[in-house]
Amino acid sequence: MRAYAAYQHWDTLTYERVLQKVKDVALVPAPSEIDEADRIAAEYFRTHADGKQHLVVYNGDLHDETLYSTKDGIWHDSEKLKPVIKAGKPMIFFHNHPAEGGRAAMFPSYDDFGVAGFLSFMVYRENPSLAVEFRVVQLGKERTIVSYGFKGTALKDIKKVALEYRNATARKADVAEIEKRQSLLDYHLAQDSFNDYLQYACPVDLARNDAEVCRTHPQYFIWPSDRFFIHYRPQ
Repeated sequence: MRAYAAYQHWDTLTYERVLQKVKDVALVPAPSEIDEADRIAAEYFRTHADGKQHLVVYNGDLHDETLYSTKDGIWHDSEKLKPVIKAGKPMIFFHNHPAEGGRAAMFPSYDDFGVAGFLSFMVYRENPSLAVEFRVVQLGKERTIVSYGFKGTALKDIKKVALEYRNATARKADVAEIEKRQSLLDYHLAQDSFNDYLQYACPVDLARNDAEVCRTHPQYFIWPSDRFFIHYRPQ
């Protein structure tokens, strides 16, 4: 924290205020070390290194759910994803950030959080107790994997809309308004993840128009948030 404060040129009062927020924040459980799912996903991305993003999900088997992708964005295939969710097994979503100039982004973007919100909604509207995780894989000289996601009020908001959707479909009611509110929630989750969290968790000024993508070491950073988290997965 002292190193980050020096980087940001904080005065003593700012440092003490942020340090107290860090001490007060309720952390999600620390991740385990690299597991079999990480190894399988990393190998998949290594053998499908076409310069584009890919979205895969692991539930004991690996499934590529990519519908269309570029180096900057990805669209998932909802129809292919539905039977994986209905299988009722714990799910881990992986995606990659293709390297530019030998380096890839190590942190999830705010768009990644928005997509994670929608995918979480898809899972929880089917099964609210089903475990779901999100991870970013960066390949290169050193493999880096980080877990990220929601907690606190953000997670409650997603599950609330998913519950409303389940109840509406059980009554065979129109879900159009619920889907609109869910889309708006995804938008706000993406914006809030940047405004309240990501621009501070990465030591570059991401708010600038010419901001660099965060390529630093995620294991060195912690930032207080009661809605979002990023965890480095140790080797």
